[in-house]
Formats: sequence, C-alpha cells, structure tokens
Amino acid sequence: MGRHDPLLARVPPDLAGHARAVVDWLVGDVMEFTELGLADVRRMLWIDLPNRWAVPEPQWPQVVEAGAQVFDLAGRPSLAALARSDETREILAAYARSREEGVLAANAAFDRTGTKPPDTDVLTWGRIMGGAEANAYDELQRVLEAAVIAGEYIPGTRGWQQRQKALAVRWLTSPSHYFDGWRPVDVIHTVRREEWVDTGTPARTVILGDVAPLLREPVPAPEGEPAPLDWFLRRIGTSIRLTERGYLPPDMVREGDERFEWSAPPYLASREVNLPPLTKLREVARQHKLVIKRKDELRLSPLGRTVVADPARMWEVGAVAWLGEHIFDIRVSELAAALLFREPKKAETIAATIHDAVAPDFRVKGGGQVSLSATTEAVWDWIRRGLALGLIDDRWRGPEYALTEVGRKAALTAWQARAHGPQH
Repeated sequence: MGRHDPLLARVPPDLAGHARAVVDWLVGDVMEFTELGLADVRRMLWIDLPNRWAVPEPQWPQVVEAGAQVFDLAGRPSLAALARSDETREILAAYARSREEGVLAANAAFDRTGTKPPDTDVLTWGRIMGGAEANAYDELQRVLEAAVIAGEYIPGTRGWQQRQKALAVRWLTSPSHYFDGWRPVDVIHTVRREEWVDTGTPARTVILGDVAPLLREPVPAPEGEPAPLDWFLRRIGTSIRLTERGYLPPDMVREGDERFEWSAPPYLASREVNLPPLTKLREVARQHKLVIKRKDELRLSPLGRTVVADPARMWEVGAVAWLGEHIFDIRVSELAAALLFREPKKAETIAATIHDAVAPDFRVKGGGQVSLSATTEAVWDWIRRGLALGLIDDRWRGPEYALTEVGRKAALTAWQARAHGPQH
C-alpha cells in the first residue's frame, strides 16, 4: 500500500483518478503533505497542468477540484483554497483561450505573490533552465514564500522589491546545505560555464576550454576603464553640439587624439572623419544605447548617466560591448580574444584559425555557410573596437596585434558575462 492510499480512498470515485495524479505529481510516496508549499501548488496549477499534463482542457476543473479535496483531507486548507480560488480559475480560463494568454496571466499572478525569484546583479535567471538552476529557482521560491509568510516583506508595499532582491542575493551567495555547502550562484555559474564551452563545434570547445578555468573568480573592475569610453561619456556630459554635418566638434576630436594618441605623432586630428577610433567609439556608445542624438546635439541616455555614475557598470558595459552586438560577431570575438590572450597575432591568422570553429554554426541567406571573408571582417571589427576602447595595442608590432593589460582583464570580464549569463 502506498503512503497516501488511505487518504485517496476517501476521495469521491469520480475524482479518484485525478486525485491520484495530483498526489503522484506533488508528493509521490516519498514526501508528506506538510512539506508542500504554496509555490509548489501554484506551479502545478498555473504551469504544469495546462502545459505538461496529458489532460484535455475540459477536464482541468476536475483536476483542480480533485487536488482541492486531497489538500482538505491532508489538513492543508490554504492549499485547497488556492486551488479553488478565482485567480486559479481565471488563469486556466486564459490558457483555454490561448497558451500565450495563459502564460502571461500566470506570470502576472506569480509576480503578485512576491515569491517569484527576481533577477539580481549576481544572477539573471534563464528562460530555459537546466537541472541545477531549476532546483535553485524552486528552493529560492520556497525561501521567498517563507519570508512573505513571516512578514519580512509585503508584496505591493513600498520598497518590497528591494527587500526581496536583498534576500535573494543573500541566499544565492551563502553556502547551502541544499547544494552540499556550495553557494547556489557558484553551482549555477559552473554549469553555465560548462554549457558555454561545450556549445558549438569541437574546435570552439578546444579554444574556449583553455580560458574557462580562468573564469571561476570575479575580475575586479579597474577604476576609470575602459578609459576612452569613460572619457567619451564624461566629455559629452549633459550634451554637446555637433557640427552642421553631424560630426563631433573639433576641440573634442583634438582632445581625444591627444589623450589617447590615436594618430601617429606629430599629427593631431581635428575632424572626426580623420580619426577612425573616435568614430568607432561613438558607434559603440550608440549601439549600446549610452547616447542619444537629438537634432544637432549628442547627449547621454538614462543608461549612459547610470554608467558614468557607476565605475563597475562602466567596466562591464565596455568589456561586453567589445564583443559586438550580433551572435555571429560575439562568437567570433570570444575566440579572437582567446587566441590573442596567449600571444600577439595577425588579424588574418586569427580569422583563419577560428573560421572553422565558428562558421559551421551559421548560415547565410539561401542556406550557404558563412565565408572566410565574413569571419575576417568580424575579426577586423573586433580589433577596431578594441583599439577604440584601449584594449588592443598595435604599436611597434608591425602587422601583429596584442591585448593591453586592461584588454586582458576586459577579455576575462566579457567571457564571464557570456559564460555566466543565461545560456538560452
């Protein structure tokens, strides 16, 4: 006899099959109903039943009522009330209209509970989660539920989201018996790092496998770096007036050239069109929404102002911007940085080495494979961004390029952002 068979024997015969399914899904023969939380039942009713159960939509109300009767018989009236609530009925009605509408309704309901694990500075949850991340998400949801019940924060009141995030960060960064003494964030990052390295071709895995062990520890953000980006955004300040043709003003061009020695001495540029690194720097700032152009003015965006005020954010934004915007460029840049991390190389050598590691994962319009020339251009664009940001050095090396000391740290930071971020 199963652990919960005596309870199930008391359920009306017409609901017995659904009641058995509820018990098997939530507790099986290994848990007691006292171990169930509201979060477990919400997930079953609002996510699992309409998405994962092989039960047609007309029978959902019977499943819900069967669950409610099981919870009543188990002495968990709060769980029974959740099953019979208007909120559950409305969410399932939304699913009956369309899956998209149901997902939106369920997510909104989870948000109202205050128990949905939030994204934080230490971790952004993935849309699709592996086993370790899903387990951490579920356990944190129980922690947040307990905090709400204990009155540590009240969803909907002023400042509750800050308190919720602080609690989430504390749990993520504290050793957990649930993970054998490991910090949950370290477990998730380890799994994500392995997935990042193993995604793509075997050649890509070999190249990134060399740098993956370097990503276990955080990289301290250097003050005022990347220096050219820091200067550019601070120089804009509230706003600057552009020339009639929309270029940066000559005094700013000269100042940047003098400060960062972009032109070969004794030449000093006074026009933006004659200073490619400055043009590339402006492009990076625009692409990453750090600046806004309004008629004849260039000004900082709200994000740009935030970055200027936070050196750590400035550093991370600059390092990640170095990789590029689109996934092909990012994949190329990841590998280019790994090769240059070891020793100086020519751009053409980098492109030839990484082409077969990247190209098989992409197709051009019409279905053909990406050409070597496209990989080479992506490498050159990465180099141009690196020169503009002060992360790559091309002086006194002839045709070879090398990472600056700041560039080596930026490569580590950019890889970490990619490896530890959501992989889906």
